[in-house]
Amino acid sequence: MTGDQELETAYLKMQKLSIELAMDTSLLAVAGVMVAQALTIYRTALSPEEYERICETIYDSRSKVKTFTGPVLQ
Repeated sequence: MTGDQELETAYLKMQKLSIELAMDTSLLAVAGVMVAQALTIYRTALSPEEYERICETIYDSRSKVKTFTGPVLQ
């Protein structure tokens, strides 16, 4: 599996899980947990400098974030 395929597969799995969780949990709670988990993984896997760069990249990309398509969950 290529890097792009791996990312797409992970994205779709996480999207499915997020939608399932949002059925009985607020969207903001789901998002908060996801952000906390992501930052924990980044902090664990990256050097302090790399961690700061990824946080800056995430912040700088905030206007490029997609919305879910389909029915509104809440």
